[in-house]
Amino acid sequence: MELHPSRELVASGQKAGRGRRAQAHVRIWSTDTLQTLHVFGMAEFEAGVSAVAFSQLNGGSYVLAVDAGRESILSVWQWQWGHLLGKVAPSRTHVTALQFEQDGDVVTADSDGFITIYSVDSDGAYFVRMEFEAHIKGISSLVMLSEGTLISGGEKDRKIAAWDSLQNYKRITETKLPESAGGVRTIYPQRPGRNDGNLYVGTTRNNIMEGSLQRRFNQVLFGHHKQLMGLAVHPDDEMFATAGHDKNIALWKGHKLVFATQVGYECVSLAWHPSGGALAAGSTEGDIKALSPEKSPIAMKDVKWSTFNSTVGFLVSGMWNNRFYPMTSLISTASRSAAHDLLVSGDTDGYLRLFRYPCASPKAEYNETKVYSGAVYCARFLFNDRCMVSTGGGEAALMLWELVED
Repeated sequence: MELHPSRELVASGQKAGRGRRAQAHVRIWSTDTLQTLHVFGMAEFEAGVSAVAFSQLNGGSYVLAVDAGRESILSVWQWQWGHLLGKVAPSRTHVTALQFEQDGDVVTADSDGFITIYSVDSDGAYFVRMEFEAHIKGISSLVMLSEGTLISGGEKDRKIAAWDSLQNYKRITETKLPESAGGVRTIYPQRPGRNDGNLYVGTTRNNIMEGSLQRRFNQVLFGHHKQLMGLAVHPDDEMFATAGHDKNIALWKGHKLVFATQVGYECVSLAWHPSGGALAAGSTEGDIKALSPEKSPIAMKDVKWSTFNSTVGFLVSGMWNNRFYPMTSLISTASRSAAHDLLVSGDTDGYLRLFRYPCASPKAEYNETKVYSGAVYCARFLFNDRCMVSTGGGEAALMLWELVED
């Protein structure tokens, strides 16, 4: 994904899906309305688009894209018309990031830690002008600042380095992120166009750091970075807690992180004490408690539970045998609202569905959205039913939803 120099457009690369209609392509969309303005590259990319960059020389009229296929083909496009201007096979495979220089030359980075500079000859063909080793192993991000300084970030070595493009990419300085932050995933200047050197850095551990090469980087946003399976909402406050395989337990109030602490085990479940004064976490190495109901299954359907987070039951059967969507996946989570009038469910394909409760009819209507790349692990209403929290996907995505009238 790349922001246009005008900051009004974004280019994003799409991975190929199943069928002809789901071919890999590049999409240009508005940052204001999120509306798609242009789509190009259909049938030109093998598996997907691993990196994109707007040109600087002509006001961002060109887009450079990297094919996610085996050969990592670089292609240049006139994106307003979708015209392919040229292709080149890189000198090194597995290109991971790229940028345009101010004069139109192309800068690429690869999984071996090398930066390569391509220039254009009199016939319009690209050739390798220079190449140098910048990081240990993969380079995950490149940013060309307005004064000609190239910033590179390493995923394995956690280093951020500055290079002077006007002095044949002489190293200016470098810094290293703390181990707790993780490696560099992406870099962006805090104030584009200003030469103050302040940066935002997204890390491999789902943190966002801020700082510069002259001062330390501080965490401004925390996130889980492995499977996020534990979720518990406070019984009488707009707080909720999360825990995951990254061994972190976090307490949230709305969008604000109250605190995060690391424990010595992978967490898979959380539960508040009814008073709200204690929080229990279950680990992959902990005890398993089993409940044995004393009543028959027929009588159990009439029990009035104070909370209902089970994926099976008579009063939630409508989300399993619903005739309006194919049951090709498993219901992985469900939760009833505190007012006993709404039911949210999530499945292993990443779909969230909101039903009316009780939901016992196969004709039960619902609102549906797909927001996760993998299974929805947990979804819970907050205590006043105004908001709902969900976790899921391989990217450890945590989402806070507000319920509004249709």
